[in-house]
Amino acid sequence: MHNGNCPPDAHYKEIVKTECDDDSVCEMDQRCCPVKDTMKCVATVNYVADVSQFKDGECPHVSEGIAKNATDCKVNQDCPAKDLCCQAKCVLPLPRRPPPKPGYCIHSTVFPVKMMPMCHTDYDCIGDRKCCWSSGVMDCTFPTDNVTFELKADDKFYELSFRKGHSQGNEYTPENVVLVSTNKILNWY
Repeated sequence: MHNGNCPPDAHYKEIVKTECDDDSVCEMDQRCCPVKDTMKCVATVNYVADVSQFKDGECPHVSEGIAKNATDCKVNQDCPAKDLCCQAKCVLPLPRRPPPKPGYCIHSTVFPVKMMPMCHTDYDCIGDRKCCWSSGVMDCTFPTDNVTFELKADDKFYELSFRKGHSQGNEYTPENVVLVSTNKILNWY
């Protein structure tokens, strides 16, 4: 792969014409890049462009089979059409995941057990429920507004509780962080 990046394209259309398959047929200061509906050798640029208005989604797992047939890339602007540069290969992206539902998963002290998950994301769950570790399996549970961590400092154990701020949305402010000394044994989860 030659140095530099492909210049951003104003269209990122589906490729219908190919003048090059990879950088090896281009001059050293050029790359094989998408230009409108054609892959062709063009002069490179030394910047990364914001192409999010043309390309959206998330990178999938790039298997050996997919990687073998995919075009090499460095950044998203190197890829044609809607493809993203994922693990140095141009691939069709997965749809972008919706943001997580509000609230936090209740801490589960049960160690994970290999069972079939009941959910993978919050949106597999009905209503306000979130997809959380519960009794050793991913399951739909009701969320909490509080998050508690145990920590050790100066040979003392503390319980650090975060509570969702009322005026700040999900942000934590000094008023809603509580540090309480405790004699509990510190557990790492």
